[in-house]
Amino acid sequence: MKITDLKPGMNRVNLEAKIDQLDETQEVMTKFGIVAKLTNIMISDDSGKIKLVIWGDTPVGIKKGSKLDIKNAFVKAFRGEKQIGVARSGKIEVVK
Repeated sequence: MKITDLKPGMNRVNLEAKIDQLDETQEVMTKFGIVAKLTNIMISDDSGKIKLVIWGDTPVGIKKGSKLDIKNAFVKAFRGEKQIGVARSGKIEVVK
């Protein structure tokens, strides 16, 4: 699937994309009062860009310029911005 085709509410999304920007992992307070790790990553393919949000530990080997294979992701809108996240049963792998 291409980034341009993603719409909020979509589930079980699979795509390949390149990391354009990798922010530092932050600790944030969730709406449930729990401190959690959050990493924002701007990814792109030949059709566009989208923010990938990772909760918890960032997968090993992820760095700017890496190409990712993302499986079982979901798309949502947060504060008017389209984002992609990975479900618990999903996977993010660095493509060699």
